[in-house]
Amino acid sequence: MAVPHTISLLSPYNYVSSRLMKILRKLLALAIPAFFSLSSHAQLDSTLKFSGYMEAYYLHDFSDPDYTDRQPFLTNYNNQQQFDINVAVIRADYQKGRLKSRLALQLGSFPNNNYQEEPQLSLLQEAWIAYNLDSNAKWELRAGIMPSNLGLESVNPFENISLTRSLYAELSPYYLTGAMLSYKPNEPWRFAILGSNGWGNITRIHSPSIDFSSLGFGTQVQYERKNFNLNWGTYVGKNYSRFGYTQRIFNSLGLNWQVAPKLLVQLEYDLGLQKQRAPSKAYDFWTGSSLQIQYSLAKKIRIAARAEHFDDINGLLGPIYAQLNPPVYTYGLQTFAYSLNFDYQPMDQFLFRLEPRVFLAPEEVYFNGEQRMFQIAASVAARF
Repeated sequence: MAVPHTISLLSPYNYVSSRLMKILRKLLALAIPAFFSLSSHAQLDSTLKFSGYMEAYYLHDFSDPDYTDRQPFLTNYNNQQQFDINVAVIRADYQKGRLKSRLALQLGSFPNNNYQEEPQLSLLQEAWIAYNLDSNAKWELRAGIMPSNLGLESVNPFENISLTRSLYAELSPYYLTGAMLSYKPNEPWRFAILGSNGWGNITRIHSPSIDFSSLGFGTQVQYERKNFNLNWGTYVGKNYSRFGYTQRIFNSLGLNWQVAPKLLVQLEYDLGLQKQRAPSKAYDFWTGSSLQIQYSLAKKIRIAARAEHFDDINGLLGPIYAQLNPPVYTYGLQTFAYSLNFDYQPMDQFLFRLEPRVFLAPEEVYFNGEQRMFQIAASVAARF
C-alpha cells in the first residue's frame, strides 16, 4: 500500500535499522549461491524447499514523460522511462510434521515504494511460523509477517490476471504482521481471525501508545473449489493518517470464477470507513471495485480486459501528485481505469506481458491539471 513520504525515527533506532539492513543484504547475497548448491538436496528432502520469482519491466507514462516517479498511490511499477525490477524474491519453506515456516527476501522498486516508512525492513517479504493444533490439520496458528487477508491480487506476477495491480490492491495492505488462528472444517471452507500491528505496518510506527487498543483485528472467510474461489476479508483498527489517529473499518470481497476452460472472471469490491476527526462521531468512506476477464486464445497466449473504479473523495488514503516540479499535492482520488493485457507464456517458468492502461478522473487531479493518465507497460517474469 502507498504511504506518505514522511519518516520520524529516533537516531538509535536508525543505527540498529541500518545494521539490520546490512545483515539482511549479506544474507541475501549468500542465499543465492546456496540455493543452487542445495536445490538437489531440497527436492529430495520434503521438509525443505527453495523457490523464487523475479519480474523486470519498462513503463512509459504519456501524461508526464519528463519524470521517472509516478503517482504516490501506486507502489508497483512506479518508475517510468527506465528498465527496472519490480520485485525479485527468494523464498525458503520448511515443513516437518505439524510445523511449517517460510522466509522470503525481496528486492526491487515495489519494496522500495511499499516500505517507505519502514525502509529498514524492506528486504523482508514474508517471515512466519505456523503450527497445526490438531492431527487433522483443521486448526492452525500462524504468526509473523504474512500475506494480507484482504483482496485477491498479490505481488507475485504469476498469480494475477493483469500486468499492473488494480487500484483496490494498491490502496490496501499486501502484507501484515501479527498472528492468525484459522479453522478448516472441510475442503471448501476456511475461517480465520487475526490480530496485527495495523494497516499494512510491519511495526506500529505511528501508535501514540503501545497498548492493546492500537492493534488491528480482522477476519477471513474463504470458499475454494476447483473452478471457484471466494474471499471475504475484514479489518478493524485505529489508523494514522493526515487526520490524526482514527478508527478504520474495512471490508474486501473477491471472487475468482473459471467459467469455462478458456474463460476466467475476477470480481472485487472493497468498502472502507474511517472516523472523522474528534469531536465528530461521523465516518467518511471510500470504495474500490474491479472486473477482470481473461480468455485463452491458445495454450501459450492469453488476453485480458479490466475495468475498475476507485472513489476516495475525502483523501483518506494519501495524496496525488498534481505537479512534481515544484511538488504540489492534492487529495481526493476519484477515477475510472481501463486496461488490456496480452500474455505470452511459452513455458510454466516464463511470462511476457504487455498492457496499455488509462486513468480517467472527473476532476483535474493528475499531472499539470490533467484528467487523464495513459501508460503502456511491458514485463518479463521468471520463477523457479
